[in-house]
Amino acid sequence: MILIITSEDDQTTARVCAWLNFYQIPFYRLNETSELILRKLIISNEETIFEIEVNDFTNEKLMLDSRRIGAVWYRRGWLNLVPSNFNTADFIQVGDYFKNEKSKLVEFFDYLFMRAHDSINCFKDTKINKLQVLWEASQLGFFIPKTIVSVETTIINKYLKNGKYITKGIDKSSIYDDNHSFFGMTEEVREPFQLPNRITFPSLIQEKIEKLFELRIFTIGATFFSSAIFSQNDEKTRTDFRNYNNEKPNRVVPYKLPIFMEEKLRLLMHKFNLNSGSFDIIVDKSGRYILLEVNPIGQFWQVSHPCSYYLEEKVALYLKSRLN
Repeated sequence: MILIITSEDDQTTARVCAWLNFYQIPFYRLNETSELILRKLIISNEETIFEIEVNDFTNEKLMLDSRRIGAVWYRRGWLNLVPSNFNTADFIQVGDYFKNEKSKLVEFFDYLFMRAHDSINCFKDTKINKLQVLWEASQLGFFIPKTIVSVETTIINKYLKNGKYITKGIDKSSIYDDNHSFFGMTEEVREPFQLPNRITFPSLIQEKIEKLFELRIFTIGATFFSSAIFSQNDEKTRTDFRNYNNEKPNRVVPYKLPIFMEEKLRLLMHKFNLNSGSFDIIVDKSGRYILLEVNPIGQFWQVSHPCSYYLEEKVALYLKSRLN
């Protein structure tokens, strides 16, 4: 059986599950909303086994047995381990203790899935550090955009006077309140920072690359599927193609990466112990390939659909191959 750990609203998961059903490949989809009670975990010289009771709010409870799991796909979400037979007052008193115990259990299962099962991605991949990726890429000989992080407006403004820069978050985190969510986009910095000399927190600016086109590349195993996105001629998508122009969408076509770029990307994946992910690369007007980032759990519909790669089917068949 294939165990899929994901979020309830992820459409990519739904499309892969449809292909798993088509090929009659046994799987279980575990959403972060499913409540899990750890009934048994045994680690011994003879075996390591666990049994987890799953309540996904249907009429039938499931017992997830490690001995039935052949492969794991961590797509999104988390393991929602909950205490059993706790009343609210008890939980308030021991909340911090339980939180720490739960964290270590989830950390162990992540480790176990990676070591004891054939697995695509893991929980820690959600925490991949953009700055670490840029540094490792530079060591491997990739071209990367000059990146400056500083708390001093005078330092940032010095660079802004001598070139074009964009700004974005160091992480992909979003801001939420009761009624809204705010997702960070890449924005060009058009004016010097009009703030006191010292900013309250380090800000990131990055050299703006005048692009010929950009690439979104999805990889699974050792195979790369690339799309070229012609976003540079549209004012709305020029800086960030995710500012989609639904009235006149960017042209997206299949693209064959040079072998030397595939080899470099494999080396970078090895550095971070990745076996799947989505890369963002810009090809500039001189033909250089400039790496921006990698997202191990990024969406790949915008590569699969316009290029007719049928990546959701390929993911399903790759998972099936892990069962053999």
